[in-house]
Amino acid sequence: MPAWLLTKECRIRSADPRFMKYVKRYYQALLPKIVPHLVTHDGNVLMVQVENEYGSYGEEKAYLRQVKKYLEEGGIDLPLFTSDGPWQATLRAGSLIDDDVFTTGNFGSKAKENFADMAQFFEAHGKKWPLMCMEFWDGWFNRWKEPIIKRDPEELADAVKEALQIGSINLYMFHGGTNFGFMNGCSARGTIDLPQVTSYDYDAPLDEQGNPTEKYFALKRIDGRKFSRNAANGTMDKRNNRQKRNQLERKSQLFRNTGYHRRVDPLDLSSNNGRIGSEYWVPIVSNNDQKRCGQ
Repeated sequence: MPAWLLTKECRIRSADPRFMKYVKRYYQALLPKIVPHLVTHDGNVLMVQVENEYGSYGEEKAYLRQVKKYLEEGGIDLPLFTSDGPWQATLRAGSLIDDDVFTTGNFGSKAKENFADMAQFFEAHGKKWPLMCMEFWDGWFNRWKEPIIKRDPEELADAVKEALQIGSINLYMFHGGTNFGFMNGCSARGTIDLPQVTSYDYDAPLDEQGNPTEKYFALKRIDGRKFSRNAANGTMDKRNNRQKRNQLERKSQLFRNTGYHRRVDPLDLSSNNGRIGSEYWVPIVSNNDQKRCGQ
């Protein structure tokens, strides 16, 4: 949220018309750039988020519905979702579950307990939806004058394995980055706002420079599968190809259950001279990279 917005006479993240006019103006500039990249336009954007962790801030459904309306009016014809802490209070405050907006959670451990809370929330609202952690925290951001936060790679791998046995996850972050200028922001500690450092390395599987870390290889070892020798040339053996396709078929149930589904087979190597299409990629790590990371 831009700092200049705080100088305006309006209540942010609310249905206040003085605030919503800025939201609408922003979407009118942003959405025409996004719509051509939706999967419904042969792009690679699968879902669009209405709000992020709003349940930890407010509970004004009129505001959430207005944001949803602006997205739909702007041409977003994909499944919409919200994402909140997986507790009853935050899910109740931050979701639009009664409007059939897909509800997801954010957490980084204790998947069994957190997914159970989400399942209970779904059941209370008569939903048989898949369980999705939209932000599975594999590291953390850092504040000035505080120790750099690290997470043990093997402990993370165990936590991810537990989560994947129950539901689906997005790793947050998979690739570290940099917040330039004053985009680093701050986070609250009690009543004090503490500024975050410029680096958003996050102790992610790929670090701020894009290098694979020990976490990357620990996560890659979870199911024991490895790319075949031919992977470096852009092809995979047929057995791995079938396994990946079967996984995609199972995961696609997510979109069937939310009312949107389009079969996409990125592993059909019969075209494009046997190479994976440009919309899809497979991370190939050289032996030198593995040695550099101590593998």
